[in-house]
Amino acid sequence: MRNRDQRPREAITHAHHKAIDRIRRENKRDDKHKEAQMVYDDDPSLSAPLTTTGSG
Repeated sequence: MRNRDQRPREAITHAHHKAIDRIRRENKRDDKHKEAQMVYDDDPSLSAPLTTTGSG
């Protein structure tokens, strides 16, 4: 069985690592959105309006 003194330290360490991971994800988010927008803007088939033919 674990020592009772280790439990709070493990919880704090886990929370600390989660916070670091969250900050890293947030820092990367803007770059990923910009990259996705560049890909979207570069592909004319994605930005072209949809047209329908009047057969009927």
